[in-house]
Amino acid sequence: DTGRKLNIVTIGMLVAVLAVVAIDRLYFHDQHGPGTPQAAAPVEKSIAVLAFEDLSPAGDQAYFAEGLSEELLNVLAQVGDLQVAGRTSSFAFKGQNKDLREIGELLNVAHILEGSVRRSGDRIRVTAQLIKASDGFHLFSQTYDRELDDVFAVQDEIAQEITNALLSEIVGTEPMATSRTDTEAYELYLLARQRIHTRDIYRMREANNMLERVLDIDPLYAPALAQKALVTYLMSDNMGAYGDIPSAEALPVSMRMVDQALALDDTLAEGYAIKGLLTRSSGRPEDALEPLEKALAINPTMTNAGNWLGLAYYTLGRRSEARAILEEVVKRDPTYGPAFNNLVFDHIWRREFDAANALIERVTRIVGENVEVLQARANEAAVRGESAKAIRLFRKAIAENPN
Repeated sequence: DTGRKLNIVTIGMLVAVLAVVAIDRLYFHDQHGPGTPQAAAPVEKSIAVLAFEDLSPAGDQAYFAEGLSEELLNVLAQVGDLQVAGRTSSFAFKGQNKDLREIGELLNVAHILEGSVRRSGDRIRVTAQLIKASDGFHLFSQTYDRELDDVFAVQDEIAQEITNALLSEIVGTEPMATSRTDTEAYELYLLARQRIHTRDIYRMREANNMLERVLDIDPLYAPALAQKALVTYLMSDNMGAYGDIPSAEALPVSMRMVDQALALDDTLAEGYAIKGLLTRSSGRPEDALEPLEKALAINPTMTNAGNWLGLAYYTLGRRSEARAILEEVVKRDPTYGPAFNNLVFDHIWRREFDAANALIERVTRIVGENVEVLQARANEAAVRGESAKAIRLFRKAIAENPN
């Protein structure tokens, strides 16, 4: 998740790039005629992993429940032939109580995994249900009672159940194992990752401290090293970041940490994605392509990697490839704001207003008139020359998110 501020910054960067496109937009209009994307029927081997509910007595385990959901999503993304909806869109339904058939339609998936976590002391109870979205039929429902130090085994068991239910005809398909570490370190890692998702500078500083504690416990835990690299960069003064650490100091430190993470685990998708971000931020977009492409090859649901790769392609003038990447990202994760807005921008600069509006309406059905939707509508109004409408929408967006 690149966060709201990075969304606004990347859109600003894209404006500069697409200003050139505007000069020659008749060429693009001829090559890509306007159209409205039609939602295809979901393929049978497709799934959305909703954020698990926290049913713990104290109600303080949301980070743990979301972390379990995200780990399951990442494991399932490794399974060949299985299309997995992106995290941002899957988690957007948390607390909404929407009908599962509607969720399946909006995310264009045939199956939905939902569940809950109840923690009491050192024991956890995880309940998982795999449901057919079209009719609500339960393919399986299972409860797992475990000691907390066995949480990774729970993740593996649930992922294996889903694999067996969905992919029994694919001989030899196995989910990849989840990363292991000390239980205390893993809990801190989940808390830190949750804070990094907010892109709030104060919460990211908390995350940074948590990750330092994780690495004190387990210096070789590759996911924590990758997230430490990311949060160090996000606390810098680089464009698209949020802090005041000079980027000349932050970038080399971040790069060393992500390289160490990848040396420990050369299958770590988030490590390659973060390396691509750091490389592009260092002014070398051509060198960012390989790690970003590798991140997506390992985990196609990694929407931030797709958005960063699309921007790298745009910077290099490879506009068709950028467009294709953004379309794939938005197909899997329509509510992921940066890619959604970048694709809307590409549509409207090509004068594909019907396609832009179809995409905006789809996202509005999921999240309502949030900041990203307001920004998209404002950008469309600006390109159409409806300045008063654009100003009103931009002001409303800024009022909701001054950052």
